[in-house]
Amino acid sequence: MRADRLVRIILLLQTQKRLTARELAERLEVSPRTILRDIDRLSGAGVPVYAERGALGGFSLLNGYRLDLSGLRTSELSTLLLGGRENLLRDLGWVQDAAAAQDKLRYALPPEQLSQVDLLSQRLLIDDSQWFERLPHDPGITQLFAAIWQSHRVTIVHTRSDGTSGERNVAPYAIASKAGVWYLVAERDNLMRVYRIDRITDVTVSLEHFERTPAFDLPHFWWDWVRAFEASRPRFAAQLQLASGIYRDFLHATPWAVDEPTVQDSGYRLIIWFEQLESAARHIVSFIPDVRVIEPQGLKHAVRLLAHRIGVWDRNSDR
Repeated sequence: MRADRLVRIILLLQTQKRLTARELAERLEVSPRTILRDIDRLSGAGVPVYAERGALGGFSLLNGYRLDLSGLRTSELSTLLLGGRENLLRDLGWVQDAAAAQDKLRYALPPEQLSQVDLLSQRLLIDDSQWFERLPHDPGITQLFAAIWQSHRVTIVHTRSDGTSGERNVAPYAIASKAGVWYLVAERDNLMRVYRIDRITDVTVSLEHFERTPAFDLPHFWWDWVRAFEASRPRFAAQLQLASGIYRDFLHATPWAVDEPTVQDSGYRLIIWFEQLESAARHIVSFIPDVRVIEPQGLKHAVRLLAHRIGVWDRNSDR
């Protein structure tokens, strides 16, 4: 790790020209004292790094010094598949590898292209994490991924959605992230299965190796599984009447499938395919009084009870 850090210090100074010990420490997630020791090691190895005093000071390299090291290691190259998604990189423990990959890519760019990249990075940012719903880091993810990479069987304790738990010995093939939730794709009893990793309470890695099925294709399997899972979920159609003013906000906040609406003078009439009565009622209540349930009657009754309980319902209303 020290050698990688020394290389990154050189690459950072080549691209940034001048950085303080504190700035380098923040980039590399170490202490400023560690950076000072690293600078001493670089100087001792003949790297022409020098310190400038004062408010605008910091560490720099002598003009013209270049380290010919733009190649990416396998671990660094792997981080590019995640497209810079900070939350996923942190879950996998790849933050430093991703930063090193970015440093090497920036070093390999000609000055005119590097300038354009810097301009774009200050004008475009993609944050795919969800508001207030960030799941805590699960160290089991890195343990599972190591077993996947080395083709070791694992024994997991998995809790199902109904609260029951069971121990499973599986051959882990892959992990996948969907909407911020990690899933394990594994083979058990000659069938490929999917487990939510945040429901895995224990992981034991075996020394036993397994042979991956050569024909297995992760993207193909995943999209087929997602479609089959969505189709298997219980759904019911709810017909709603929406006021014109909330139509866009309502659709933006609705994760369920929505049929093409009918435009009326008083707003929009549409059908939404909900999974559960309770979640449908909670969603609709948050838009009262600008939404009205046409059918089914069971949903209308559930909305009335919930709205009355939280004080947003008039007993005499027919909505």
